Amino acid sequence: MRREMRWEAPSMPMAAHDPRLLPEQEIPIVIGLDYAFREGGFVRIQDSSLIWEERVDETRIITTEGLTTCLDPGQGWTITSGGRNFLKNKERREGYKQALITAIRNETQRTEEMEEAGYRSPTWAVL
Repeated sequence: MRREMRWEAPSMPMAAHDPRLLPEQEIPIVIGLDYAFREGGFVRIQDSSLIWEERVDETRIITTEGLTTCLDPGQGWTITSGGRNFLKNKERREGYKQALITAIRNETQRTEEMEEAGYRSPTWAVL
C-alpha cells in the first residue's frame, strides 16, 4: 500500500486576529465607568492602585489590586474582583445584590472549611 504525502493547508497566523493598536490619548478616568472598553477602547496605566468602593444597603464593598472585599462584620469575605464581576453581572433581579453578598460569604466559608480539611481546588462551585 502506498501512502500519499499531503502538505498542510495554508493557515493564517494568530497575530492576524489581534485587535488593532489603541491610540495614545489623555482621557480623564471616572471610577465605576471606565473599567470597560468604550467604543474604540482605551487602556489607562496608573502609577498607584485605585480603590473602587460600592455600597449595598449598609454593606461596604471595596475593590483594589484585583481583590474585592466585603467589609460587613457579619458577612466579610475577599475574592478576586474578576470572580465577583462575573457573579454580579450574571444575574440581575430585585434584591440580587444582597443575596449575592450572602451567597459569596457562604461559598467562601465552605471553601475555607474544605481547605482546612485538606481539599484544594482552583475553582469555586458557585462559578
